[in-house]
Amino acid sequence: MIARVMRVKDLAKILRDEIESSNLPADAPIMSARELAGKHGTSALTANRALCVLVEEGLLYRVRGSGSFVSGNEVKTHKRLRIGIAFPIPEGDRESLEVAFEVYPKKISEKLHFLGHETINLSYYDMQDHKYVREYVSKLDGLIVSHGCIDGKTFPLLEKANSNIVAVQNEEVSHYSCHQVVPDLRTGFRDALLHLMERDCAKIYIASCNPEGHHKYRIKVIYKIAEEIGIPAEKIELIASKRPLGDLGRMSGQKMGRELIGKSRPLSIFSLSDFTSFGIIDVVLANKLKLGVDISLVSFDDLEGFGLLPFEKPIVSSITNPKDKITSEAIKIMLSSIDRNDGLAHIVRVPTTFIPRKSSTGKD
Repeated sequence: MIARVMRVKDLAKILRDEIESSNLPADAPIMSARELAGKHGTSALTANRALCVLVEEGLLYRVRGSGSFVSGNEVKTHKRLRIGIAFPIPEGDRESLEVAFEVYPKKISEKLHFLGHETINLSYYDMQDHKYVREYVSKLDGLIVSHGCIDGKTFPLLEKANSNIVAVQNEEVSHYSCHQVVPDLRTGFRDALLHLMERDCAKIYIASCNPEGHHKYRIKVIYKIAEEIGIPAEKIELIASKRPLGDLGRMSGQKMGRELIGKSRPLSIFSLSDFTSFGIIDVVLANKLKLGVDISLVSFDDLEGFGLLPFEKPIVSSITNPKDKITSEAIKIMLSSIDRNDGLAHIVRVPTTFIPRKSSTGKD
C-alpha cells in the first residue's frame, strides 16, 4: 500500500489546530521545517510551505536565522473567502507597469489563492454603482483596494456594504475609517538625506513629476526630516515637470535633467520617483557626467530591485517601497478583521530602507 503524500494545506491545518489547542503564548517558538517534516513524515519543503501559510494568516511570524514564532494573533478564518480587489493601472509600457503597479493585485491574488480563497476583480466604476455595490459587493467577505479607489464617491457606499476594507498603495494615512497599510517613508528618507549631506553640495534639488499629486506628501516628509537633521530650508529647492500623457516619469525626468545639469556642480538630487530618476540619468550619461561624482542622485521605489533594469544592472540609489510586505500585512489585517469583527480600523506602517548604489556613491 502506497502512503498518501501529505498536502501543504493538510499539514497547515494540523499545525494550526496544534498551536490553537495548546494555547501557546505570543512569541513561543515553533519547530523548524526539518523537525516538523520528521514528526509528520513529510518533506522539509512541504513543512516549510505549511509554515508559510500560517505566517500569511498571521498566526506565526518569522525571524531570519532564528525560526518561526507564535504571533499572538487569533486568526481562525479557515473557510473559503471571497475577497474583492481593485487596483487601477495607468498607461505605460508593459514591463514598467508590471513591476511598479501590477505587482499589488498580482501578489495579493497569489497569496489569497495560496491560502485557498477566491479573488474578484473590481473597478473604480463598479464601486460607484449603487446597485452593484448593494447587490454584489455587499456579499463579499472583504475588500483590498488601492487607496486611489477610496474617495467621496465610493467610500460611503463601500462602508455601508462591507465593513472589512483594507486600503494600500498610499503613503499618507487618510481620514477614511478603513484599515490602511502604508510604507513608513521616514525611515528610508532620513537615511537618504543623511547620505546626500555627506556629499557636501551647496543645495539638494527635489525632482518631482507630480508635486501637487501623490508626490506632495513625499515632499512634506523631506522638508520635515531636513529640519530635524539640520538642513536649512534654503538649501532645498524643488524642480518639477509635469508628465506628458502616457509617461510614467522618464520623459519628465529627462526634461528636469537638462535643467539640472546647468546648475553648479557637484550636485545633489532627491528624485521622488525611479522613473524620473531614469530620465535624469539618461541626460547625465548622455553628457558624459559622472554619477556619484558630478551628480549624486537618490530616488524612491527601488524598481531595479524588483527587476526593472533600464541600465542593464542596478545603479540607482533608491529607497525601497516594500510592496511584498505591504501586501502580506494587508492580507493579515483582512483575515484578522473578518475573524474578530471588532469594528476597529487598523493602521500598519511598514519601514522603508535606503539602498545606496552608483548614482550616489560613484562606485559600481
